[in-house]
Amino acid sequence: MVGGVYEGTAAAVVEAGAQVLVAGSAVFNERESVAQAIERLRRAIAGAAYRG
Repeated sequence: MVGGVYEGTAAAVVEAGAQVLVAGSAVFNERESVAQAIERLRRAIAGAAYRG
């Protein structure tokens, strides 16, 4: 397992074949709600799906 999954790395992780991502501080933080963070990650991953 490797840490560091956030919107900047999520697409590359999915493109490398990951089907499950575990993100801690990228989701649970004081900058935004959990829902906002999940949506941000989903948008990053969706971009990978279109490039793949």
